[in-house]
Amino acid sequence: MLINFIKVSDAGTALANGLYKENDVQNGKPYYENDLNEIRWSLDDRWIIASKSGNVYYMSDSDVDTPDLAVYDMTGVGSLPYPTVEAVTYEEIISIKNAGNNIVNACYIITGVSGGKPSYYKQGIYPVQNGVSIEFVDGKSWDIYGEPNYEGGVVPQFYT
Repeated sequence: MLINFIKVSDAGTALANGLYKENDVQNGKPYYENDLNEIRWSLDDRWIIASKSGNVYYMSDSDVDTPDLAVYDMTGVGSLPYPTVEAVTYEEIISIKNAGNNIVNACYIITGVSGGKPSYYKQGIYPVQNGVSIEFVDGKSWDIYGEPNYEGGVVPQFYT
């Protein structure tokens, strides 16, 4: 199954750029979010790209089904140029096989966004094995790591 995302790029306010995962419906239209921001159809009938704390970066009066079809021609606290907004999809489940560490070999489900890319997770069976996450970090590399144990205090184990 494919999961819908919105990719915002080329915005004059770099904080607005990034990958947003479809997460809900608000005011009759899809709602997208990442760790810091959201894209939603507002009560005053416009698409907005905003921080979760309420700072509106960009707006569009285009009454279309999804934010990638809108024309962003208004700013709140955002700077010019206006962003490029496009729809992208990723597989809901990925599979890793033949890894050097058998704990990593598994199917992973998409959980959100990390470092501008989808993040994935595999549930572990405690106490034998904790979960494993795959995340894009620092805009440079993918990290695959295990969770700390439930007693706490254990640093996550990184796998390469």
